[in-house]
Formats: sequence, C-alpha cells, structure tokens
Amino acid sequence: MKKIYLCFMIFIMLTAKSFAADNIVVIVPKKSPLTKLTLAQVKALYLGETRFAVPGVQVELHDRDRTTVIFKEFYEKVADMSPKQASVHWSRKVFSGEAPPPVRDSGEDAAVLEALKNKGEAINYVYEKSVTSASNMKIVYSLNGK
Repeated sequence: MKKIYLCFMIFIMLTAKSFAADNIVVIVPKKSPLTKLTLAQVKALYLGETRFAVPGVQVELHDRDRTTVIFKEFYEKVADMSPKQASVHWSRKVFSGEAPPPVRDSGEDAAVLEALKNKGEAINYVYEKSVTSASNMKIVYSLNGK
C-alpha cells in the first residue's frame, strides 16, 4: 500500500511540474505602458470586442497559427472555444467589419518574441518558459493566475 501511495505522489509531483512548465502568458514589449491585464480584458481583445487593452492604449493584436497546440490551449482557457469555434468567431468578426484580423505569428515562441520585439503596442501569448530578461518582453497576464 505504501508503494502505491508513493508512486501516486511521485506521479502527481511530476505532472504538476510539467503543467507549471507549460503555463501560457500574455506578453507585450517592455516599452509598452501596459503592466497588467485581467482575464476579461484579454478575452475582449482576443475575441475582437475591443482594440484597447486599457483606456487610451490601443494594441496591435497578434495571434498564433491556428494549427498549433498553444492556440488550442489559449482559446480553450480564455474563451472556452475550440480552435474551430475561434476561427469561425474571427471569420464573422472580420467579414462583418466589426474587427480587423489579428496579425498571425507563425513558428515557435522564439519567432513570436522576435516579431514583437520592435513593435510598440503589440500583444501575443507564449509559454512562460520562453520569456527571459533577454527577450525584452513583459508578462501582463498569466493563464494560471500567477
């Protein structure tokens, strides 16, 4: 019985560590005036309901390739939508003229960080482990609530 309990505890610790390593964060360049966003603000931006992260600060919305795992995880957690639902939602927004399409950043997190590097008010999301002091980005929202 003790062996089963020990194995279970090790499994839980390893699983928790892997989930923590894959936390998704919303980022902006360090020079952005944004410091913190709420889930409601992130959701409004990524559903095309507003282009202003906070009053007076319009952002250039960047999004990930629709076929990536991070796109799927992000929209499930932020908007409770599957990738297909998110794509349909954005198609309606764009074709109705309600919102411009987000800039699509393809590739891994490093490519996303590079794409945002010289943008003033760009916003996107990456895995937290990719954000270092060298990336010149700051985290304005964490999906796990940190």
